[in-house]
Amino acid sequence: YYVALCLLWIASPSLSYKFSEMLETHAVDTYGQFVDENESKLKELPPSLVAVEYYTIGLSDPMFGEYQTASVNDPHRGVRKPGLSMNSLYDVFCAIRNDEGDHVQTMSSCLDPKVSTLSPALESRVL
Repeated sequence: YYVALCLLWIASPSLSYKFSEMLETHAVDTYGQFVDENESKLKELPPSLVAVEYYTIGLSDPMFGEYQTASVNDPHRGVRKPGLSMNSLYDVFCAIRNDEGDHVQTMSSCLDPKVSTLSPALESRVL
């Protein structure tokens, strides 16, 4: 997938971003359907330790917010940060779905020539 996407980007960055946006949109839809269809079961299962660490403490990814470039373009949106409550697998899959949604917004920003897509941390330091 990665190599194919890089090759596509060499041929056409716009096509590469559009393809990524389509994949991320499919992921949002798939996770959303999974969460909706299995909500009661997922709420009974505990979250994995990795998910708790990633989504509540955030030590494994200090750049967590850097991939949410859509927050730069929408000042009311803000950067979603670690610190979410992870009480069950339901919470984990909802967080994953939301991450995929952030990726869709980032790819959409990359496709818009009117949008300057920078990292949230850089934006806050410069502006």
